[in-house]
Amino acid sequence: MVVPHPHDEKVLLANAAALSQIEDLGVTAVISLCLLGTQDVPSSVEHVSFRLIDQTDESSNAHLDYVIDDAARTVKALRDEGHTVLLHCVAAQSRTPTVGARYAQLLGVPADEALAAVCDALPSAYPNRAFRAALQREGGWGHSEAETADRQP
Repeated sequence: MVVPHPHDEKVLLANAAALSQIEDLGVTAVISLCLLGTQDVPSSVEHVSFRLIDQTDESSNAHLDYVIDDAARTVKALRDEGHTVLLHCVAAQSRTPTVGARYAQLLGVPADEALAAVCDALPSAYPNRAFRAALQREGGWGHSEAETADRQP
């Protein structure tokens, strides 16, 4: 399953099955939010992985806000370089929509609107409560207050 991000059609939101379509989709960079095998992404494609566990227990994700933000900022940096980015996890139900919503926030979309738009685009999206709480926290993204103020709608 692959759908374009509602605020950037060059960011594709997907589950892990979409990795077999990378070349057909014109993807030049992959952001993985789950573990993969060494042969799952072609060596010709830029690949960045993040450790984000789909559990609500705080001990499962050290520095949750930072990891979500870092993944979204990596998507943005790759887009700024002109890449077509595939953002994926196993099922595109919790991790992918969370990072996709955070990416929309970086583009200036308010948190509630960002999450609603991404969840509308992904048919089975429902980020877990810890991820939803992280998206709602203001100024908790591990950046200076000036950067945070610049990003606030």
